[in-house]
Amino acid sequence: MTSDVDIALLTTPYKDMIESQKTRVRYQTEISGLIRRDVDLVFLQEAGELLSLQILSRGQVVFEADKETHRSFRAYRLIKCLDFQFLEDRMKRGMVAAMKEDIIG
Repeated sequence: MTSDVDIALLTTPYKDMIESQKTRVRYQTEISGLIRRDVDLVFLQEAGELLSLQILSRGQVVFEADKETHRSFRAYRLIKCLDFQFLEDRMKRGMVAAMKEDIIG
């Protein structure tokens, strides 16, 4: 049994979510047909912080049309991801403290 292939593409932004969705499905179908495996495809510029961090830290660049655009996006997105991670950690600590307060005090 083969697993699916996860692919993230960095493209120019689409004018709306309908155009983005149609394009994503088309790419996903075409790539899946070429490699004969199921494909999960995400546009990197539309991914949330948690998924972006996972992609940027674990993903492998296969093709890079514009090195400078990729570098700039990567730096910008990593900063946003780390900011989000910091805030998420603070929220988790606050929730744990609030739960302890309810239980203990």
